[in-house]
Amino acid sequence: MTQSEQLSKQNKIVEKYLQQLGEFKDLPPNLHQGDDFPKRLLNIQDQKEQFLLTIDSTDLELADRVFLEKYLLKAADQQKEKWMIYFKSSTTQSTTTTNNLASSKRIDGIKKIVLVASGKGGVGKTTMAASIAKSLRSDGESVGLLDADIQGPSLGHMMEIKTPATVSGKSLIPALTSDGIKTVSFTYLTEKGQPIIWRGPMLNKAIGQLLFEVEWGKLDTLIVDLPPGTGDTQMSLLESVQIDGAYIIITPHQLAIEDASRAVAMFKQYSIPILAVIENMSYFMCGDCDTKHRIFGETKAQSFAESHQIKKSAQVPFKGQGFHRFEGAFLQQ
Repeated sequence: MTQSEQLSKQNKIVEKYLQQLGEFKDLPPNLHQGDDFPKRLLNIQDQKEQFLLTIDSTDLELADRVFLEKYLLKAADQQKEKWMIYFKSSTTQSTTTTNNLASSKRIDGIKKIVLVASGKGGVGKTTMAASIAKSLRSDGESVGLLDADIQGPSLGHMMEIKTPATVSGKSLIPALTSDGIKTVSFTYLTEKGQPIIWRGPMLNKAIGQLLFEVEWGKLDTLIVDLPPGTGDTQMSLLESVQIDGAYIIITPHQLAIEDASRAVAMFKQYSIPILAVIENMSYFMCGDCDTKHRIFGETKAQSFAESHQIKKSAQVPFKGQGFHRFEGAFLQQ
């Protein structure tokens, strides 16, 4: 069997699954009521326990990709199959270092965009991002919270959602938390356990869409929880929208300090002000003896701030669960 015949056979298999759902009429216009799907299906790889579907997502909006992924996973579930979806785009985005304030743009209705970064995973960055958002909301601000860690999203597991995220045409409607924070995370948009197998260009395009194709409405502050590292995803965001500042999250561990220093250097390269250093898991407060126990070593918050000419620093105690309440004076820019 030739490669073309094999692909044609695989297309027919997938089409059969979709036809059994009887939902071709519900596909987004960009998928041409299903007629375009066989052309977009580039490959099906049998990985014994699951099938890996490679789909051409060139020119597809983020909402269409989300719809298509859920559509296919639903089809697989109907047939008791396990599928993984890999989107591949033929377009690429070039990234060049430019001055953030001069080249990027604002998002209509959003007064400030503030990043939360660490340069390293495992320091509680997402918890701190949520804590900042909740603190601002408690002070009366209208707040949005974007989980920009597309391949490792976790925000959706932390927040108490009152109204789930939805797709409306080519736009995403953010989820709304019980305390009135608008949030967007890929935990809301993908099935549980489904990996996001996207390469750099796809991630970069998705970041732009999460910023500009979401109906954020009017916000005083949009908090963006960045993924770990200082790579393409971070650069794509910094070059696509004007950023008003960043919080750096560290722990007392030396590795966290070194990685955070690289994040600071990246922001300085883009002329983004560092608003404060937040040392998470700085100490454990004993309930019986009312004593601070430095279980991860002595605090480095102030020394880190001083070495990088950052005016503010804070120490957040280790907590098994829950969020930290930051005072309004600390969060004022």
